[in-house]
Amino acid sequence: MKSAANLMKRIRSMPLRGLAGALAAAVCLTGAFFHTPAALAATTPFTLENVEQAARELAAVPFQAPPPIPEALRNLDYDAWRKIRFRPDHAFWAKSASPYQLQFFHPGFLYDRTVKLHVVDGNTVVSLPVTKDMFDYSQVKELPEKLPAEIGAAGFRVHTAINTKAYLDEFVVFLGASYFRAVAKGQVYGLSARGLAINTAEAVGEEFPWFREFWIVKPTPGNAAKGLTVYALLDSPSLAGAFAFTIMPGRETVMDVASRIYLRTPVKKLGIAPLTSMFLYGENSLPSAAWTGGPRCMISTACCSISQAANGSDDRPRIPPISWSAVLKRMPSKASGCSIATRISTATRIPRPATRSARAFGSSRAATGERGGWRWC
Repeated sequence: MKSAANLMKRIRSMPLRGLAGALAAAVCLTGAFFHTPAALAATTPFTLENVEQAARELAAVPFQAPPPIPEALRNLDYDAWRKIRFRPDHAFWAKSASPYQLQFFHPGFLYDRTVKLHVVDGNTVVSLPVTKDMFDYSQVKELPEKLPAEIGAAGFRVHTAINTKAYLDEFVVFLGASYFRAVAKGQVYGLSARGLAINTAEAVGEEFPWFREFWIVKPTPGNAAKGLTVYALLDSPSLAGAFAFTIMPGRETVMDVASRIYLRTPVKKLGIAPLTSMFLYGENSLPSAAWTGGPRCMISTACCSISQAANGSDDRPRIPPISWSAVLKRMPSKASGCSIATRISTATRIPRPATRSARAFGSSRAATGERGGWRWC
């Protein structure tokens, strides 16, 4: 267990190479890296490769469960947790010229762990501490005295001007396990996506991996219109993974997702790009005539499929789901991992959903949108 803890300290410093990497490792060993906003500059840009290396080393050691949050937070019910409000004046980037702002979710209730947050600004990686003064406890006045000054975040959301220039709306959320969701202009939340699904509907029970660490890249003034990039480190008892999300909000919000998975132990069933919801359509929202031919894999709770699009009655080829069992057979070895690229889109109105073909390691480009009584968000 001690060696695993030491490894976690090492991999958090891995994005920094050369002399900067050595300095980061030294700071980690003193326990100071995640408790101060000090910035550490690297000689090369931070990329998905840095997170891949972290995932590879993480998968090489036994899974280490996250430390527990304070008991006072674990005992919160939904109503009490909802009364803790983030203070918008403490949003990250609120005082900068960035078109984006970050706000954070308080741990507690079902959210029994915190995530590590970092901001990448050029070649500099800065840890992002989340403290009590960022939250309004006026409706739960007895709670703050039971908590440490630095409470951490259960997750985060990003705001930008997608509906009006006068207000920054929340358009993407990362919160709970590997869940994330997004909206486009004029939408409300519906479906959620997950980074990965493990052993869904298996007798051994489903395993829920979680994003334990995030790196949010600050857009430069010249490329802010190209969207926001978020890197994430996935972890679970069976595997570890590296993710890159390129998020482009607007009338159509598009997320390009690239990932690489490293197995700790054999897995019977893996779901790539799973979507989760409790509603498809009902008697008051029947699908339109355009859906003649039937949606296939419209809402997937994993089922070993990377295809969530509808095969409509047009001339597009019908693409069968691609299972992880086939993907794993193509993997040269456990150490090499498996690369996945997925595109998910949500829009107020787009044409017919469609899925593009898969490449060697199970890449898919799926576009889905609101049509016939369902919506991906």
